[in-house]
Amino acid sequence: MYRKILVALDGSATSRAALQQALGLARLTGAELCVLHVLDEGVLVWNSGELAAPDKILDALREGGERILKAARTAVDKAGCKARYRLIGSGAQPVYAVLLEEARKCRAELIILGSHGRRLLARLLLGSVADHVIHTAPVPVLLVRTRGK
Repeated sequence: MYRKILVALDGSATSRAALQQALGLARLTGAELCVLHVLDEGVLVWNSGELAAPDKILDALREGGERILKAARTAVDKAGCKARYRLIGSGAQPVYAVLLEEARKCRAELIILGSHGRRLLARLLLGSVADHVIHTAPVPVLLVRTRGK
């Protein structure tokens, strides 16, 4: 079935639920997980395109990403699964593009990510990583939502 599964984490309840789904599938299939956190460096850019944040903000984003991956490592170890972990900055690319490139690099046969379930207007205004991934991924995508979120 699946030999490699990419699971993208952002620290939210929905991404933690996505990790649990990925762990369940990995236990059933013997798949290796590619656990990914993308630092959304785009949030640091003003409309003018000038970098608006000092290095301290980048450091805080990185530290947060490291905490997310550390918690994931604990869950993966507890489940007895195999995984590789990756913390990567988005640079000038949108998060979804980085996610898809990492899926290609790790040869993922399935992508699992949480979806916050934004309504149409919010998706139009804010964009949606999940929406972009499901429409452009070359492999199946499993979206995970949590109740009441």
